[in-house]
Amino acid sequence: TMVPMFGDLNLLFRYVFLIILLFGAPTIAMSMGIKGAGAAQSFVKGGLKGTANLAYKLPGRLRKTAAAIVPPAWMQKGVPPLAKFVRGIQKTAAFTSPDFWKKASEARKAERLRKARLPRVIGKMQDVMNLVYSLGSEKTSFAEQAEQFEVAERKTEIEAETKRVGKRLIAKKNTATKQKDLLDYKSCNELLQEQGDTNDSMIFDESFDNIEYDEKLALPEFKNPDGTMQKVNDPKNRRFSNLGFKHGIIQQMRKMGQNDKNIAAFLGKMQEIGFSAGYYGVYGMASTDDKGNMTIASDEEQIKVAAAKLRTQPPRNRKLHGTAVGMQGVDEEGQYKFAGRDPVADELLKAYTESDVKSTELRYVRPDAQISLNQAYEQNALKAISATADLLGKKVNDAITGKTGIKAGIKAGAEAGAKAGAEESQKTKKWATEEIREEFKKLKKKERKEREEEA
Repeated sequence: TMVPMFGDLNLLFRYVFLIILLFGAPTIAMSMGIKGAGAAQSFVKGGLKGTANLAYKLPGRLRKTAAAIVPPAWMQKGVPPLAKFVRGIQKTAAFTSPDFWKKASEARKAERLRKARLPRVIGKMQDVMNLVYSLGSEKTSFAEQAEQFEVAERKTEIEAETKRVGKRLIAKKNTATKQKDLLDYKSCNELLQEQGDTNDSMIFDESFDNIEYDEKLALPEFKNPDGTMQKVNDPKNRRFSNLGFKHGIIQQMRKMGQNDKNIAAFLGKMQEIGFSAGYYGVYGMASTDDKGNMTIASDEEQIKVAAAKLRTQPPRNRKLHGTAVGMQGVDEEGQYKFAGRDPVADELLKAYTESDVKSTELRYVRPDAQISLNQAYEQNALKAISATADLLGKKVNDAITGKTGIKAGIKAGAEAGAKAGAEESQKTKKWATEEIREEFKKLKKKERKEREEEA
């Protein structure tokens, strides 16, 4: 028999369906796969979002719950370690907050940028470019302006951090010295100078220990017989000296990689701040050469300039600091004391004339300066300086002796008065009570009468 052209039609349709299926299946599968993947992705995203929200909110809820826990009285009193453990949980809960880590990261980044001192570097590049493009005719100071802005900004931050407490500032400065953080070092020094605590920065700051005087700048008396230079400060007997303060800053800043030009600029700023705060002895730490550039002054120059500057001030404006009398230290009770003669202070006291001493009102002399003058006078240290210096010491000594006598009399009188008052109080208590009642009745009667008249 003859076979039809297309054979069995059912078989043909099966083959056609298989061919369509083979070609269409990948497309259909791809489409379904994309939709399925999208659904899966949406599901995963939703899950992750929910998990993230839970992870974000849960620590906060746990933190609030932990913070709300108040250890009972028996736990706080009877089992202190347990109460301490609960408080530890409350503090540790903060570390689980994403906000905590985010803010800490931002603060760390800001601190690293601050230490990089980018504004000053950019300012320096501006200065160099202006100098090059103008062929040396245009000299700008963008770097210096940027640094002044940085210091001013940092001072505000340190003020808030330390509350301008002297010992906190000194600790901050000591840390900056060790870490060679120039910005913090300058900021702390300026704050201490502004509030009259520069003397404490040498007396209580270990960063001045074992620093030697610079041989090229120092007086000959600071050189030992064996040719070595004396130390600025002794850890066992710390004291402030006007020349030692300058040499300490010089050596500290050199260790930070600063050249003499930068050091001179900082000393010049410090001497201006110090003079307004009564630190007359630090004036003259830096000088200006013929070209107008700041240079580090030698000890001899500093002594002359400081004394000359003091002479320009009327006696009433001479708000003497204890460091203008001599070296300053502290006794066993932590009180300031006269710790020996100081070359700069000697010249400052010589600047006084007899008429200056007579016209000087002691209320313009700081209390620590009065203490130093009185102690120096009692040790006969002022006679070797000048007759007028000894006269000034005597004037202070007379005033302090008189004040001490008056205070003793007031104290004795107060004690006697208190005793007599206690004895009389019982006698007058009844009378005083009745008198107050009568006055109160009169007042109420007067008020009642005024209201009736108004009505």
